[in-house]
Amino acid sequence: MRGSVASRGDLSRIVKPSQALRLILDTVSLLLHADTPGGSSLTSLQVIDLLLHAGEETLASLHAFDTSKVSADVHDSLFALLHHDYFDAAAASLEAGQVVTDVCVALAAIEKSLIQEHLDQKRTLPTTSFCICVDGSRVARVACDVGVSLRRQGMVHVCCIDEFSTESRYSPEFITKDITALCRQQGVPDGKFVVRAQAQRLTQSTISSQLLELRDSCRADFIVVGAVGTKGPQPSQLGSNTMRAIRGSPVPVIIVPPVPSSYPAPPPTKPRVFVVAMDNSPIASKCFDTALKLLHPLDRLHVLHIQIPPHPLAVESSDQFAATRAPIYTAKLANAEVLGSVDVVPHSPGTTVAEQIQCYLADSRAQFIVFGLTGETHLARKTSSASPPQPLSMLSKQSTTASSTANVVPVGRVASSLLLSPRCVLVVCKESNS
Repeated sequence: MRGSVASRGDLSRIVKPSQALRLILDTVSLLLHADTPGGSSLTSLQVIDLLLHAGEETLASLHAFDTSKVSADVHDSLFALLHHDYFDAAAASLEAGQVVTDVCVALAAIEKSLIQEHLDQKRTLPTTSFCICVDGSRVARVACDVGVSLRRQGMVHVCCIDEFSTESRYSPEFITKDITALCRQQGVPDGKFVVRAQAQRLTQSTISSQLLELRDSCRADFIVVGAVGTKGPQPSQLGSNTMRAIRGSPVPVIIVPPVPSSYPAPPPTKPRVFVVAMDNSPIASKCFDTALKLLHPLDRLHVLHIQIPPHPLAVESSDQFAATRAPIYTAKLANAEVLGSVDVVPHSPGTTVAEQIQCYLADSRAQFIVFGLTGETHLARKTSSASPPQPLSMLSKQSTTASSTANVVPVGRVASSLLLSPRCVLVVCKESNS
């Protein structure tokens, strides 16, 4: 192995490893015992001794490591080490030499393989990041609490837009101090959260567009926002800035209602229940992938499909979800080691799809529902010769000109019903979401 003589000499002189080096040694120990859960792991000095006397064999084991056999618990522990505040591959390599550099290269390859498995919908993602929008209202603080509770190893960016309120509780100084205290109280390391405040730009048309710019700058995976802000409840139960954020966001938006029926308890106090509402449209797969980004190891995930009602002249429904897609998602849940089920519910005459979803949420006591902003109804309208689909007028006021209609993001009937009557925290996906 190139550089083994020099690196062994460096390692042999290490009596007390630094924090950066210890994290790498602990990661190697975890991987070497990944197939023997509950067994005794190697200490940092034992890993150093192993690298000194069997460096080539150890590196070969790391390069040949089969990530598909990593359990959910090991996966979570591994990313906790790799994304620790004090994890510094460069500093550890400088301290211990080339052999640690080679180990870090192998660890980076293992992490890349695990992330690819998430992209293939085979496991969850511990590094999900969140951009939480606050304005000093009670709902915004609840939204911040929800966003922080969803975090595992990723970053939390809390953004406040100062609207020049005369009330002290809406001042940016008060809000940033309050949110900083909340993050620390929830156990978020100082290096894993950023709280910032900006004055509202007079050149910006809406606050939501300024918030979307902040999201772009921090490149968060999700936007978290309260259903309403300081102006209180709206006739539509959804604030105008929230609706604009849903329409304009390039990433999924998490909407926290004023009074969720099942407030999300932070893990590990109580496993949370997620429901993914699916139809037969392409956005269903994106909703499932979105849910995998939010799950903690103890959480449950239920895939829900409401069957399409039969044609008036037909006896049975032509819906093929139970025969085609349900087995696929059952296998995906098993591969990702996620507790849950795939439930196909027959259509109940006299009720809407949204009403049946709400009943399912109540029965399962779900804290989160993941759904697409559009669905099969939108696809049917796109392929027809009718006029372009319009959003419900109660959700937002849009111009009736042809030019503005072309730029409107459509909202499906089921999605609009769920947005208008939220039972729990909503996670909204769009076809354009990355």
